[in-house]
Amino acid sequence: MSEDLFFQPDQITPDDADIKILELSAEPYPDQRRVKVEFRISGYRKSLASTISLIDPEGEEITSANIVNIFIPHHEITLHIPASRAKPGTFKLFITLFSLQEVESELEPGKVGDLRSDHLDRKSISFSLK
Repeated sequence: MSEDLFFQPDQITPDDADIKILELSAEPYPDQRRVKVEFRISGYRKSLASTISLIDPEGEEITSANIVNIFIPHHEITLHIPASRAKPGTFKLFITLFSLQEVESELEPGKVGDLRSDHLDRKSISFSLK
């Protein structure tokens, strides 16, 4: 029996189980210019990716991050707020979880032609800058 170094047996879900974002938090640092983002996802067997977007009080995206080849269920990332947008108000953070799969080229069988993205889950959270 092979041993998986990233997950314990009780963390792995069946291949056909729904993959979910279980926890999401966003907390501004005291300087009001950075945001600590933490998220945890359910167990999985396939390679995952995520997009994290930060929306200002006017509804405009001010920064984003992409994480590819997610191998662990718990992540922490710091997003930086541009100085011109670090104003008091309520900000929204969105995270989208998806998987990427290589798709064989229709024109050249055996060659990878493109990547297909399968949407798995999406969550949002709000926080305020003072």
